[in-house]
Amino acid sequence: MQDWFDWLTKEENREAVLAIIVAVTAFFGGLGWLYDRFTAKSAVPGPADTSATVNAGRDVGTVQHQQVAAGAITVQAASGAVVNLPGYTIEQHEDRLARREADLRAELAEAHDADRALLLAQIDEVRRQAADAEASFEARRTELVQAMAMLEDLAAGVPQTRLDAARRALAAGDDSAADEIFAEVEAMETAAISRAADAAYERGRIADADIRWSDAADHYARAARLVPTYDHIRAARLATCRAGDYAAALRFGEDLLAVAKAERGDESEAYATAMNEHALSLHEVGRFPEAEPLYRQALAIDEKTLGTGHPGYALHLKNLAGLLRETGRPAEAEPLFRQALAIDEKALGTGHPAYAIRLSNLAGLLRETGRPADAEPLYRQALAIDEKTLGTGHPAYATRLNNLAGLLWETGRGAEAEPLVRQALAILVAVYGEHHPSTRIAAANLAALGPDEAGGGVGTAP
Repeated sequence: MQDWFDWLTKEENREAVLAIIVAVTAFFGGLGWLYDRFTAKSAVPGPADTSATVNAGRDVGTVQHQQVAAGAITVQAASGAVVNLPGYTIEQHEDRLARREADLRAELAEAHDADRALLLAQIDEVRRQAADAEASFEARRTELVQAMAMLEDLAAGVPQTRLDAARRALAAGDDSAADEIFAEVEAMETAAISRAADAAYERGRIADADIRWSDAADHYARAARLVPTYDHIRAARLATCRAGDYAAALRFGEDLLAVAKAERGDESEAYATAMNEHALSLHEVGRFPEAEPLYRQALAIDEKTLGTGHPGYALHLKNLAGLLRETGRPAEAEPLFRQALAIDEKALGTGHPAYAIRLSNLAGLLRETGRPADAEPLYRQALAIDEKTLGTGHPAYATRLNNLAGLLWETGRGAEAEPLVRQALAILVAVYGEHHPSTRIAAANLAALGPDEAGGGVGTAP
């Protein structure tokens, strides 16, 4: 023992002694870290008595977001720590949408022609969310709560002060700090594929919420490539289609079919959804013979899983009917449109915006097949629903005005059609400006009503 002590105290052995001390300290420090991690994951969370509680973890589907309608948000971490955060208000939500629209319009003013269509579509979506602020507010709150839960799971190693700041910002509706953390996790954790995919997916949801569709498509596509789950691939298909990348949407649609069949079976609701969504992509690019059997197979499964009275079944009926109409088979399309209308009337009521869309779909087919007297009351009913639900300044209301005006023109009532076209044009100029394609169509419709125009007529918006 004395020899060991003498060796430790010799000057020439000082560096070796220091190395031993550092190694021992690191070893016991590592044990402490492992103990903290184990106890944090094993701790039983304490009860929370606030209006909404989120238990952090990988499975975001377990988030109890049904109770998030009002009051403060409480995030309960895996360690058992509880963080109380102020609630996101509808006033903050409306202000956020207004600022997002202003930003998009500023980008539009500087954009090249190739980028304008996407920017205009994103402005449309902002305005749609603003028109139904209550529903989009609830969806936004749910997204914020889910982001908080995922933040707890992904942000290991992030300084506590920064994590707390990101939580507070999320509670106030600002996801930029969380997005920065997810971006860093995505960059640093490429070896940990599951965590990187989670981070990419969360970034996609943030971009979706901010109506940045190209960014959302990139993030969702990365998540789908890293971990090709049903949810990741489905999000990637929708986002790439929305961003106008139909080739990528078709590839993801094929992947979605394969994963849905492997994971959930070829008689499942998920497989029917995958078939319908891939059919939508095929339909979009004009590959009708490939889309039609998928629509029909999806409906056959829906009958067994959802039932023929479900709004989801009505939506799939409408998709098939639209294809039949486009391919010159109105006699086959009409009963499907009528069936979808009857389902939505019973399931959603006659004042729902979806019911207005079904009315307009059927009216358009009746008009095309020479039955304007049957189509006119449906157009007027759809217009009345939109006036109540969307308001008279919404682009969808302008579409309904234009559709009714077209019918009036075709039945020799140009004097009745003209004020409707003028109203539609005023709405579109206010929303999109004078150079948007929809505005130009409305302006051309108005010109067609002029006394110097021979022939022509008022077109029907899709």
